[in-house]
Amino acid sequence: MAKRTRILLILIVIGLSMGLSMGWGMLAQRNHWPPWQVTKSLLDALSPPPGGGQNRPDPALVEQIDPFDRMTDPRGLIHANSPAELEELRSQMTAFLFGEDRLPVALPHLVAENIDHPDLGPGVSIWEVEMEFGIRSLVLEIGSAQPDAPVVIYHQGHLEPVSRHAPFLREMARRGARVFALAVILGERNPESIVDLPVGRVRLSHHGHLAWLKPQAGHAMRFLVEPVIVLLNEIQARDIQAPVTMIGLSGGGWTTVLASALDARVQTSVSVAGGLPMWLRFGRRTDWGCWEEHRPEFYSRFSYLDMYTMGASPSGRVQLHVLNQFDPSSYAGVRSKLYEQAVQERLDAFGAGEFRVMIDDTHAEHAVSAATQVILMDLIGLAAPAQQN
Repeated sequence: MAKRTRILLILIVIGLSMGLSMGWGMLAQRNHWPPWQVTKSLLDALSPPPGGGQNRPDPALVEQIDPFDRMTDPRGLIHANSPAELEELRSQMTAFLFGEDRLPVALPHLVAENIDHPDLGPGVSIWEVEMEFGIRSLVLEIGSAQPDAPVVIYHQGHLEPVSRHAPFLREMARRGARVFALAVILGERNPESIVDLPVGRVRLSHHGHLAWLKPQAGHAMRFLVEPVIVLLNEIQARDIQAPVTMIGLSGGGWTTVLASALDARVQTSVSVAGGLPMWLRFGRRTDWGCWEEHRPEFYSRFSYLDMYTMGASPSGRVQLHVLNQFDPSSYAGVRSKLYEQAVQERLDAFGAGEFRVMIDDTHAEHAVSAATQVILMDLIGLAAPAQQN
């Protein structure tokens, strides 16, 4: 009898341990709590190579559009019916984020100049943007110093080393561009911040922690886009006349959409795997996105389609969305084609710019593919250097 009791107790302990472990694992993944990053790295290492058949999403999900998704008319999600209304909406969005209807006027400060960077090589300058709560964003600058050199702002997103993006950045610089590279705050190369909150003294080490912050003015989402605005101030202060192109991957693509909606100094904006409108996110766990991508207090007033329209307005501006059809991470499929025409029709009615959606079916990674890089080089005007004999 005693033996049977001991076995029963052991089974109960094992069951409780497994339940707690699974529960913590699910919460850690959802909220990015420790040891989420370690676990993710191990899972990534054990996963089959990107592009392999095992990593590709179900073809039924990426080659067809769910009839339910067609029940929403995207034209009704663009709230401006004239250029004047669009500019008013842009002013309201600026005031929501920054507490006033004008953008920040601060400048970054130079941390290091003309250094040899381990990933980007020689001739790299490092700038720093300082914000409230001690939040800082580092900007790497490489490439041409010629005043007429094309300017590229590249936002790599989060949780990735700059080494992954270095070949593309170096190639743009080699072809004559002036390149500024950023990453999402509170992660990767950007330092964490220590703040006092009602729950105690804490380390801000992930951009999801911004949900706890109440800035003196505006909304905490501002800290994700403010580094781009401050960088644009620096570019303007140098009297650089060349057009500015902004490219972003994943969370950087989301930032690109918001930055170009707020600031018309970005002439061409390219979001790669950077998200979908809200109605296409519901019911899809992998497409719901991070904290900043689905704030009801923001998106109930300023829809994604509003931002897409702002990003290609006024005339002369271009916004391109690249969605990876077989993306193993998020936003796979061809659903993004559902809103392309609605945005372009509104832009045409306003006499504004160009909005396009491109489905990249050449690979199965959450990345800027080689094929897309070729298209972007051409879009920026960076021709391949002539071959030397």
